[in-house]
Amino acid sequence: ISPLLPGQQYVSGSNVHLGGSSGDFMPILDSLLVTPLATTAAPSLAWDMKDHPNEVKLRNSGSPHPRQLMLADLANPASFSVHKGTSLALRELSLVIPGVPLEIQVFPAEAARWGPTPLPYVTVGDVLYAIYQALRLSLRENDIQKLDHALQDRALQAFARRLVMEGPENQARNEQYGLRWIDCLADTRRFIGIRPAVAQEIPVIKTERHAFLVLVGPA
Repeated sequence: ISPLLPGQQYVSGSNVHLGGSSGDFMPILDSLLVTPLATTAAPSLAWDMKDHPNEVKLRNSGSPHPRQLMLADLANPASFSVHKGTSLALRELSLVIPGVPLEIQVFPAEAARWGPTPLPYVTVGDVLYAIYQALRLSLRENDIQKLDHALQDRALQAFARRLVMEGPENQARNEQYGLRWIDCLADTRRFIGIRPAVAQEIPVIKTERHAFLVLVGPA
C-alpha cells in the first residue's frame, strides 16, 4: 500500500463518501499509519504504545525533532478506497497485533473529538485511541487461557516489570487490574504502522470489517 501524499488526504466530512464492508475495495492508508516499505526506515509516528496517544510524535523529514500531532493530523480518514474518482472513507475496521489473540474494533468517535462536529468515518485519531484503550484493558480468565505458555510467561514477566516501573504508589491499583493486553507485547511496544491483513493472518476476527495488522517493534 502506498502512503498518501498530503494533497490526497481528505479531512472534511462533507467531502468524504463512506465505504462499507470489507468486500468493497482495497483500502489505502493515511500516510501517518502506513508501514514503511523499507525495514530500515523509521515509521512516521514515534509511539511507545504504553503511552497515551497525546504523547505520540510525528517524525518530520525536514527537522531532526519530532513534533506533536495536530488535530488536522488526527482528523484525517484512517483509510479509504478510491473508486471511479470517489473516495470511500471507512466507517469501521478491525485491528490485530500478530501473536496476540485480540481483535480491536475501531469506530468513529461519537463526540466531536477531532473538530467542531463528530466525523462519520474512522480517523487516524480513532485508530490510535482504540489501540491504546484496548491494550489498557485487563485480561479475563478466558483471555489468559487463550495464551500459549510462552506468551503467558512473557506477559507475566512484563507485568512484574511494569509494577516496578510504575512505582509503589500505583502497585495496589496495578495488582487489582492484573495482566493487561499491553503486557502481552512485553518490550515490543513500538508502533511501526498498519497494513491490510490477509485471511490467514487474522484467525481471531469473525467480522466482515476491513482487517488490518498492527506491526510493532522493540520499544
